[in-house]
Amino acid sequence: MKFRLVESDENKEIIEPSSIFTYTGGVVTGNDGVVEVKISNTTTQIDEYAFKDCKNLKHVTIPNSVSVIGSYAFSGCTSLTSVDIPTSVKEIQIGAFKNCTSLTSITIPDSVKKISSLVFDGCTNLTIYCEAPYRGTWPHVPFGWSPYFNQSNRPIIWDYKLKQETNLAQSNQEYTSANTSINSSKLPAIFRLVKFTPDTINLDYGGGKFDNAAEYLKNKGNVTNLVYDPFNRSREHNSAVIKQIRANGGADSATLSNVLNVIKEPEIRLEVLNNIKSLLKPGATLYITVYEGTGKGDSGETKAGYQLNKKTADYVEEISQVFGDVTRKGKLIIAR
Repeated sequence: MKFRLVESDENKEIIEPSSIFTYTGGVVTGNDGVVEVKISNTTTQIDEYAFKDCKNLKHVTIPNSVSVIGSYAFSGCTSLTSVDIPTSVKEIQIGAFKNCTSLTSITIPDSVKKISSLVFDGCTNLTIYCEAPYRGTWPHVPFGWSPYFNQSNRPIIWDYKLKQETNLAQSNQEYTSANTSINSSKLPAIFRLVKFTPDTINLDYGGGKFDNAAEYLKNKGNVTNLVYDPFNRSREHNSAVIKQIRANGGADSATLSNVLNVIKEPEIRLEVLNNIKSLLKPGATLYITVYEGTGKGDSGETKAGYQLNKKTADYVEEISQVFGDVTRKGKLIIAR
């Protein structure tokens, strides 16, 4: 394993190799131990060369605090398959994703006003989705963009309005929920508590980055479990999920497992509940579980984000503001 000295704002520290870590600034290049990166929601810029040649890096979560992606920040990350650029990003500097040969798609939001050259040079499998419209006259790119940002001439889909496809509210949380997806092999308890109707579609809202629940439900009764998660799934994935649910006339059921308890803001908890209600068929059921923690209501920051530490029963009144029929059976809340 290689690790490097990180220098940022004159403060030096050693970044140890690890599979997942939170980035707050600085440079860590050629670290073969880096597999997944969570950018801190206090970070405004990903520094130049930040993750250059981290060849095992597969996924990066960038929060809405970041406005600049620095030069060659992810250059040579040959295993990188997924990165979502939030609407807070205004500038992508030279060579930022150069030679990311495993990257197959990326969406550039309309918020990006400046892109330098060679950003996607050598990205041999990439399709680029741009929310900005195509310009009919040379250089055919928005003002502020280098005409050489796509030096490898990868396919570009212009005027791509992904946010119009989902049409779901997504406010910024003070504490990200990105780090709370931890059940890589253990099935979330909610799926053993609920008896799902066979041959139906379940919306697993905030279901994380793992698909063990989907495999379980498919084997139990041919139930299709569709995960929508703005923190742990790509925008393309989430858009496809919403399209499939709407084509079905809504989800037949929904699950919300250990999501409400990591959201500090009550208005955003209600936003989540309203989003789910808008995606359910009329009269369909939402099943909810929460992690109670201490159960004393001593809410606060944790290593992974935030915890309310409230009893299951304490959520019923809040859920009733969105759903008219709310009952609790032990650790399971049932809302219609």
